[in-house]
Amino acid sequence: MSGGKKMYSVKEVSDLLGVSRVTVFRWIKSGKVKASLVGKSFVISIDEPRDFNQFPQTPGMLVFGISMNRIGNVQSPKACFDAIQTLDKKIVRTQGIGLTFLYSDYLYMHSDEPAIKMRDRFLALTTAHKQGFEKILAKHTEYIPDAFSYLTWNQLLIDCPAFFTYFQRLKKLAQTDPVLQACLAADAGVKKFATLDQHQISFFLEECLVALLLTKRMIPLQNEYLHRREQWLLNCYPGKPLMTECWLFQKNPFKLECKENRYENAFYDLSENKLYNLLAVKLPSVI
Repeated sequence: MSGGKKMYSVKEVSDLLGVSRVTVFRWIKSGKVKASLVGKSFVISIDEPRDFNQFPQTPGMLVFGISMNRIGNVQSPKACFDAIQTLDKKIVRTQGIGLTFLYSDYLYMHSDEPAIKMRDRFLALTTAHKQGFEKILAKHTEYIPDAFSYLTWNQLLIDCPAFFTYFQRLKKLAQTDPVLQACLAADAGVKKFATLDQHQISFFLEECLVALLLTKRMIPLQNEYLHRREQWLLNCYPGKPLMTECWLFQKNPFKLECKENRYENAFYDLSENKLYNLLAVKLPSVI
């Protein structure tokens, strides 16, 4: 580590971005990536988000978190399929890649709106989205239907007994850590943390905690195609990572690791096709 940012070897950058080592050395020579010479080897800091060329050959899982506020537009069935076709170009050779749609319906229960109204609305939205995607998928026989899984938020949480313990600890940290408070305020689009209510705070904390637990492989995912063979997992969403998420990955207050997941500290922005190193994202400054 250096300055809170992970330093990568040439091989690690090659594996992470799906390029040859020769390409990485060329980037170093041209100044495209920042590198320092330690002994006889280069160590590299990937500060800027960039796209990668190909997925690993080992079995892996993509997770598309589906927001209830965006399920009818930028995360519609067609938009999701278009994103998949873009990612499909990065598959050169693979032992299997699955994709899980994670519907964030239960996450939106952090609200004063009557639960029965939200239940009916979200059930209709998630059902329509799944059926719409399956109709598109049926027209493209090159894809394996069993490679796609569909999970609701509550289904996910019941398979992670440690979630509530971590969540309570995280909420306590939110009351005392000024940088985390600044991150929550930034994600909510407000200037002061004090203006946030508990529903807003819990919403962002829970969303980011689940992202962390997924990449650290603390939550098992059911997929008929992979049968838990996946060796890596990558969270994907159309937009930049939340500041709260970056804080959580950088501070890692629960000391969680999953070194076999090469994307354990990564996030893929589907809208700009960029892979973020969450350890390198600059957090809000606190005076």
